[in-house]
Amino acid sequence: MARSAKYYRRFYDLRQIIADHFKLHKSFYIMLTVCCVAGLAIGLVSGFRYSGEIKPDNLADGILVKYIKRDVSILALFFTRILSAAGLFLLIWAVNYRPWLCFFTPLVLIYTAFLAGLNSAVLILLFKLGGVINVVFLYIPCQLLIMAALIIWGVVCLRHSFYARQCGVPVISLPFLKCNLNVLIICGAVLLIAFLFETILTPVLTASFFIEIS
Repeated sequence: MARSAKYYRRFYDLRQIIADHFKLHKSFYIMLTVCCVAGLAIGLVSGFRYSGEIKPDNLADGILVKYIKRDVSILALFFTRILSAAGLFLLIWAVNYRPWLCFFTPLVLIYTAFLAGLNSAVLILLFKLGGVINVVFLYIPCQLLIMAALIIWGVVCLRHSFYARQCGVPVISLPFLKCNLNVLIICGAVLLIAFLFETILTPVLTASFFIEIS
């Protein structure tokens, strides 16, 4: 009974910490979420308004193009996604090294969301019903999870960037990593779920793509 009470107390404390975090940094979350939504919308509109011939090469996702063309395996897609996400995390971390660089954080998210929207539109235009199914049940859900992780990490980096401006300390430091290890673990778990989800469903939902381009 005591152990159960202790468990629920820890769960409540964790929930309270998360709630306080979102409440304290609500403006950052709203700003970065708006940036992602805007980028996604611009990408979708740009893709659907494209008047040229639509080919798999129009996708701004080189590894997915190679997979559709059967040039790489699904495992290559999985590990490339991990490396790409790690690169984005490092980029957001790096642009907050100096406070005056922090405005690049929203730009990174806008560009990432723009590519997601553009690729979604191209998949739909290229593969019609198969593209719609892929976008609705696989591509967009995975991209939303990735963007959620990037938003969380972006908020943490922006918060420390503003703190660095006030105190004159670098954001990229060992104490920064130690203080935000839990955030990194949470974001990593979200990304891993997204990539595993994509790895499992991509061979099924893109099976018709191989037929259409063969």
